[in-house]
Amino acid sequence: MEELTFSYNWNNKLECNSFTTLRLHNPTRYYKGREFSIVLMNKKEKQFKFIAEIDDVYPCRFENLSEHACKLDTGYSKADTLKIINNMYKNIPGFNIDTQVFDLVMLRKLNRDKTPKNNFKQMLNTCPSCFCPWDHIQIQSQTCNACGYPETNDNY
Repeated sequence: MEELTFSYNWNNKLECNSFTTLRLHNPTRYYKGREFSIVLMNKKEKQFKFIAEIDDVYPCRFENLSEHACKLDTGYSKADTLKIINNMYKNIPGFNIDTQVFDLVMLRKLNRDKTPKNNFKQMLNTCPSCFCPWDHIQIQSQTCNACGYPETNDNY
C-alpha cells in the first residue's frame, strides 16, 4: 500500500474521521476507492497514523476553491492558504498557482482493525505497504522482498 505523507497536520485534520488534502493533480494516484497508509513526518521520521480510503476527488484550480474548503483543509483563510501553497511548491519547476490544477481529495479513515498496531518502533521495522517485518538489509535499502515496495518521497 502506498503512503500518503503529510509534512504537517494542518487544522488537526488527521484527528478527524474524514478529512481533505490539497495535492497537485494526479488522476492515476488520486481516485475514488484508493487506499493509502497515512504518514505524518515528525522531525524527519515517519509516524504511521492509519489507513484511509479516498471517498471523492475534486480537480480544480486554486481560484475555484471556496473559503470553506481552504479553512477545512488548512485551518486558514483562502488568502493565507494561497501563501501556504505557494511556499509549499516554490521549488517545483514551472509551478504556477494560476494555471496549476489541484486535486482536493476527501479521505476517510478505515476501521482500526484494518490497520497495524500503531506502535512507532514496530512501524519503523515493518514494510509500510504489506507490514511484513524487514531485516537489516531491507531497512537500509528501503525495499521489501515480499511486495517490492520502494520508498517514495511524496511529502506535500
